[in-house]
Amino acid sequence: MHPTSEPQSVTRRYLTAVIATAVAAALALLIRHPILALAPFLLFYGAVAFSSWYGGTGPGLLSVALGTAAILVILVSPLRIATISSVELAARLCIFIAIGTLIAALNGALRRANFRCAAEAMLARRNEARAQRLAEANLIGVFFSDIRGNITWANAELLRLVGKAQDDLQAGAVNWQSASAPEHRERDQKAVEQLKCDGVCEPYEKDHLVELNQRIPVLVGCALVDPPREEVVGFVLDLTERKRAEAETREQKERLQELSSELMMAEERERRRIAQVLHDAVVQMLALSKMKLDGLRRDVREEPVQKRLEEVYELIDRSIVHTRNLTAQLSPPVLYELGLAAAVQWLGDRIREDHGISFTLRDDRKRKPITEETRIALFHSVRELLMNIVKHAHARRCEVEVRCLDSELRIVVKDDGRGFATNSPVDYSRGGFGLFSIRQRLAHLGGRLEISSEPDAGCRAVIYAPLIKQGDRDEHQDSVGRRSSIGAAGPAQHAGAIGRI
Repeated sequence: MHPTSEPQSVTRRYLTAVIATAVAAALALLIRHPILALAPFLLFYGAVAFSSWYGGTGPGLLSVALGTAAILVILVSPLRIATISSVELAARLCIFIAIGTLIAALNGALRRANFRCAAEAMLARRNEARAQRLAEANLIGVFFSDIRGNITWANAELLRLVGKAQDDLQAGAVNWQSASAPEHRERDQKAVEQLKCDGVCEPYEKDHLVELNQRIPVLVGCALVDPPREEVVGFVLDLTERKRAEAETREQKERLQELSSELMMAEERERRRIAQVLHDAVVQMLALSKMKLDGLRRDVREEPVQKRLEEVYELIDRSIVHTRNLTAQLSPPVLYELGLAAAVQWLGDRIREDHGISFTLRDDRKRKPITEETRIALFHSVRELLMNIVKHAHARRCEVEVRCLDSELRIVVKDDGRGFATNSPVDYSRGGFGLFSIRQRLAHLGGRLEISSEPDAGCRAVIYAPLIKQGDRDEHQDSVGRRSSIGAAGPAQHAGAIGRI
């Protein structure tokens, strides 16, 4: 059994050292000629070498110690086989101990190195088997190539992803760069430059062109395994299913945003319809009842009856006021008749009157062409932000700025309230859907919401929404004119799709 084949037990290793030393002592006793006085030392050197080779440094040192004792017995005791002076014996023993210790240490180090090499070789074989199994499983494409991309070995999955066969590989006609779509070959060159510089390139996505111009999206990564020879190992992962799932998710998200926008517009139409009914029916009937009650009140002379008529008159008057307020809350006419800026001012006035929060509107007074859907979405977004200030900010002042930029409309809503940490996670179980709804609504329109805030430093929310380009404005107005307008007929019905701000 070779000592590097497996680690021997401690008992076996030390027992082997004892046996080897005993064999050396027995041979020394058999050699009893004075000319061979050096024979014990030579034999015990052999015992130390064998013990340390087989068992390591510890058994080798044990053999040195046992050999020293045996030499003393053989050369000094009545059994001595040769006459030797005490000085010479002491010198030879010291040399034996020194050389024996060195032999034990060197053999022990060699033995440990052999075990490490054997373990590393076994680990390398296991890793090679694992890598081979992974490549043969064809879960991903694996290849070896030179730095120019010429593939020298590849598994079946890689050949499928580059649209080649095993015959092409054997003929040297497979190159992982030439399989790339033309627009991605520049990225391949950057990967080669990164390989030469760093020895590894970061994984990147690209498309492979195979038969019939079929595109296969893939993820590619590679590294140098033998820099002097510039040998490259790489992997190619098929992203077709992931891209398909991403496209389906994106399509569903867009559809959800469209449904959300349609729901918002349907809700707004229903709000306007209800507001119109309240205005045309309920308020008008209450006003007519008030007029008739006022005439009846003048005709009645009895004081008790007149007093009750006064009470009814006041109730009707308050009902008219509340109904008009409800009509304005459902669908403020100012939004359709005067535009977004006037509607925001109306919101600010109500906040100042109802909650005592100072409000300021800053408007550049430029014409800002936006679609009717955008105008409604912006109004609801600003109202949501102002209601958040009322409910959560504990602010004393708030300000809204409406400004037209080059291609988009910017609305800034800020306050001097207590603010909040924008990087903290949102607990939707306690609310927080308002900002999420605003972001989704604006994203569908091509806009966005940006929020900056710190605790005790107020909050600043910025809304961006696209403006209608001059070339698209007339076409959009014609298309809106052919659609049924939101709500029933009224002054706001013909406000058009271009918001007046």
